[in-house]
Amino acid sequence: MRFARTLAVAVLLPLVFSVLAQAQAQNKPAQFVQWTITTVRPSAINDYEEFVKKVNAARDKTPGSPRVLVYAVNLGGPAFTFYQLTEWEKWADREKFPNGGQMLTKVYGQAETARLQKMQRDAIVQQRSEVFAYNANASSGGGSASAVRSAIFIAEPLHTTFLVPAPNNITSSPAAGLC
Repeated sequence: MRFARTLAVAVLLPLVFSVLAQAQAQNKPAQFVQWTITTVRPSAINDYEEFVKKVNAARDKTPGSPRVLVYAVNLGGPAFTFYQLTEWEKWADREKFPNGGQMLTKVYGQAETARLQKMQRDAIVQQRSEVFAYNANASSGGGSASAVRSAIFIAEPLHTTFLVPAPNNITSSPAAGLC
């Protein structure tokens, strides 16, 4: 299982970062990237997709919220898996981001937010989050997109968190602290 996860990350991470590098069009890449992998129950895939659509709509209407890319695995990967990428420049910026609950409450109200969050908790089998820092010195290729992918790809995660739903709640246990 660990080998399969490592292989999936090894294949997907350079592809995802190439998209990020192209989107930034020759600019320096973001200093930090958070990669979140969410596995969803097959019977709850439609509920989770509804939740993601509502969070994305709320994010668009909330000032100060980060840009987040969400991808669903379609071919060649584990089924019912979603990848989320969030990028930012300074660690202090991350502390200011509104969380999903705040964004949903602002846009949809507390009753709808409670319903959506319950739907999310019931849908998730496992969620893993890692934060990577860009290190320009980790590559000798200058500022090219391939050098950016290499520099980010070989970085060790700064922080890893696993979220595994327990009955009626979600527990969190950090696998590694900040380095």
